[in-house]
Amino acid sequence: MNKKLLTVAVAAGVAATSLAAIADVKVYGRVEVEFISLDNNVANDESTVSDPGQSRWGIKATEKLGGGMTGIAVLEYSADPADGGEGDRQQFVGLKGNFGTFAMGSFNGAYKTTGGVALDPFNATFLEARNNGGQSAGAMGASSFVRNAMTWISPSVNGITAQVVVADENASGAGNDWQATVNYKNGPMWGFVAHSESPGSGAAGADQSLTKIGGRMSMGQHSFWVQYEDDDGGLNAPGDRTTTGGDAITAPGNQNGEIFLVGYQMKLGKNEIVVQYGESDYDTATGSGTYTMIGARHRFSKTTSIYGGWRQTDDDTVAATDEIDVIGFGIRKDF
Repeated sequence: MNKKLLTVAVAAGVAATSLAAIADVKVYGRVEVEFISLDNNVANDESTVSDPGQSRWGIKATEKLGGGMTGIAVLEYSADPADGGEGDRQQFVGLKGNFGTFAMGSFNGAYKTTGGVALDPFNATFLEARNNGGQSAGAMGASSFVRNAMTWISPSVNGITAQVVVADENASGAGNDWQATVNYKNGPMWGFVAHSESPGSGAAGADQSLTKIGGRMSMGQHSFWVQYEDDDGGLNAPGDRTTTGGDAITAPGNQNGEIFLVGYQMKLGKNEIVVQYGESDYDTATGSGTYTMIGARHRFSKTTSIYGGWRQTDDDTVAATDEIDVIGFGIRKDF
């Protein structure tokens, strides 16, 4: 029996060595769970242990092809440690070289990761600005993923990179959804502009679009950021994250609006404190509101941290639930 086990172990080792010679394969992931207590002034207040949408695991493979070119592939899945379950996240294959990066499949949208989720230190937690009055949401905004799509990311030239995403023809049949962004990074300074468009998907077949501009500046232990978004036709589409609390700004529908976010972060060793304020202002009360948060995080290591804080979302739509307060804490482990 021991000889058989030894034979299997040797065979597995040889196979792993052969695979490593062909491609560099890495397993990565994140597990995060939080406890929140939500008060929205009506009977469906809640206290719950939940997954905030951060948990995921994936496999990334890269292979040197010669001539400065690399083959890349990612299979990434969401996980829900609080309730169980799994779903698809990024899944793509592509090539990287002197021309930049070209990939096809499903991935984070360029609009989502330009400013957006990369700007908010508490993105995808109960403290986040997205969907709560401080940032856009929706599949073509700062939420979800762009499916059945292809993307090109340019090489960096003097700190400037550009990205273009083109997806399948949308449900309106008027054309392909698309996104385009430009980032400028120079040391502690980051500036960006992004545009996302869904042709013919608005009222009476009108185009819908989101445009953003913003930046972040870091000075020692202090960082400041600002972001402005213009929603032409209601492409931003918020939706409740919690099961019963209803803690999101109401979806604006086919309206024009503006979304503004400003934030500050102070790092003190392994600790950080973050303050953010946002406003959504649409043609009518639907989609309008304010967002305020104070959060803190302690990092036990580069991969393990605990955080907590308070968030208030003031939705202008419904008087009975126009002020929603959430307090809580969470634990996160990366690998």
